[in-house]
Amino acid sequence: MTGIYGVILAAGQGRRLGLGPKAFVTYQGQTLLERSRDVLADAGVERILAVTPPGLGARVEGLDIPFVENPDPNSGPLESVRCALSDWNQTLPDRLVIFPVDHLAVEVDEVRNLLDRAQGVQDTVSRVIPSWNGKGGHPILLTRSGVRAVADSGESVGSTLRSVLVEAGEALYIDALGPAVLRNVNTAADLQER
Repeated sequence: MTGIYGVILAAGQGRRLGLGPKAFVTYQGQTLLERSRDVLADAGVERILAVTPPGLGARVEGLDIPFVENPDPNSGPLESVRCALSDWNQTLPDRLVIFPVDHLAVEVDEVRNLLDRAQGVQDTVSRVIPSWNGKGGHPILLTRSGVRAVADSGESVGSTLRSVLVEAGEALYIDALGPAVLRNVNTAADLQER
């Protein structure tokens, strides 16, 4: 294991939003995928990989973002994170930021806060979650035990990312810098509320 990696969860089709896959929705001249990559990179995440739906490789390559396809985008975040870890083969990260592409209000300082607060956490903690007004949000950070649990989880029927991480260890909730950690884009109106 080594370093801080980031996975951008971008395999969803964006049906509720109605503008095609969320990864390619444009906001202020950038796609949500580009914005997510830039936020993670500017926060100091060393290696970033987007997980996209199948068949969109040419569009992602045009954005110059490393990616892997989730063959079943309806399988949820657990399978998307497993796809990313599988792509990295034996080089598992010490810490992994899981960044949903539709959290466009999350800024660099929020990711830095997450990374700073996750330093030196106990081995019993599997994930660090930003919280605002008592509600957990995104992005989350997996610790070494959380990364290992996802990598070793196999294809358990009915398992979710949350259930695998709960079994792997405790959650550490940290104070977020603002409510952006709770806001995702599901409708066209959400794009205006940022």
